[in-house]
Amino acid sequence: MISYEKGLPLKVQVERPDFKSYLLMDRDFQGTRLGLVSAMSYIRDSFMIHNDDFRFFFMQMGVKELTHMELMAELLHQMHGSDDRYYDESNDDTPAHELIPPLDEPKKVEPMSQAHTNNDITAVTLYHLDDEERQIRLYQEMGAKIEDGGAHAVFDYIIAGKRENVKILKDILHTLKEPAEIKDFGLGADSHNAWSPNAGNYFDKPNPEFINPSELYSFHEKGKQ
Repeated sequence: MISYEKGLPLKVQVERPDFKSYLLMDRDFQGTRLGLVSAMSYIRDSFMIHNDDFRFFFMQMGVKELTHMELMAELLHQMHGSDDRYYDESNDDTPAHELIPPLDEPKKVEPMSQAHTNNDITAVTLYHLDDEERQIRLYQEMGAKIEDGGAHAVFDYIIAGKRENVKILKDILHTLKEPAEIKDFGLGADSHNAWSPNAGNYFDKPNPEFINPSELYSFHEKGKQ
């Protein structure tokens, strides 16, 4: 389903490496973790959705977050200021990789935790909408604290992508709230099945069969004849 294309959608080039900015992005703002966690969440949720259109949108947004993670990884590498790539294991000069941060290092930004929502696609969509808007604020804050044109280009690209996600999520919510588009499957509000419970399907889980009140009234009238 997901194919990897060599090359990033944006050329990343920092104006000047700055180790303090690297630490700020990697530690205080979670670096590549933001994109990775979002991608995992979107892709996982896409498999919980029955409707193919909504499922595609969630998968598409998940893949986009993987791209954002790649951009942040390249930005972090350049901002580090030295070649911090891993060496071949046979090289005796392999540097030690920092595994444990200082114990007194504060965690200023905590990732959102996604609770189980009983397969409710509306609740899941609202969760992702809140998280996207939260992350937009985080990248804007990064841009305000880091004075580098190359870094700003990456932040702006990611923010634009996240605003696209916000629009998609709002469109999904709009679709879920419109009875004419969901409950009657395009039959129209004037149709006798427009508000039929057994025509209602919020795509994430089909409703069981119920008797439409208008149908029940028809049965009652026929019984009188």
